[in-house]
Amino acid sequence: MEIVAIKNFMGSISGQTMTGKIYVHFPVDYQTSCPSQWVSGFDLTLTMSSDGKTIEGQYVAGSLYSNCSIVMDTTSVTIKFTRKSQCFHVNDDLKINVTCAEYQGTKYKVNLNYVSGVLWKADTSTFGIGDSGNCISVANDLKLNMSCAEYKGNIYGFIMDLLRNNDPSVFIGKLILIHLLRNEFELSFCQGSLLLFAGEWAFCFCSYQNCDVYF
Repeated sequence: MEIVAIKNFMGSISGQTMTGKIYVHFPVDYQTSCPSQWVSGFDLTLTMSSDGKTIEGQYVAGSLYSNCSIVMDTTSVTIKFTRKSQCFHVNDDLKINVTCAEYQGTKYKVNLNYVSGVLWKADTSTFGIGDSGNCISVANDLKLNMSCAEYKGNIYGFIMDLLRNNDPSVFIGKLILIHLLRNEFELSFCQGSLLLFAGEWAFCFCSYQNCDVYF
């Protein structure tokens, strides 16, 4: 049986090249009969284009048979990902331009100006309707989970509390958690799928039986 879905890709980065394994699902019928082979990994090397807009590579997959053996194919599969802006840029003055944040079903945009310490202040003059691209979510408790933010060549993930001031028109963002995304792929959940951080790239891989892939 042939592959029915990509599960995820894990590996390491060196320069413009990402080397690792792409993990795939075979048909669900094999989940019980061949549990060790139902999800299988194949070697894959991805190379970023010179303009930084796409990464592309090839891998040789295989077919799974009823005796649970995998026979490698004789031809390679080409896979290409197109960059989609999911990483926010942090300016040298630590200003954060949030182009799309979704709260209770509505998409907003706003600039957060750095104040001091772990505090940012929302520039209310920049409040507006967010763009139609990928949005970060704002929880009901007003926690902003910004999982990919680029600052001076490094990629960070952080969580920020949005606090109401005595002045109801003032929103203060307080940084409560930050971590540096290292030079390896880091996986977390993204709308029920897997979110892959690789440098300034962030990809949502499709989940099984729901293979709308966002790249």
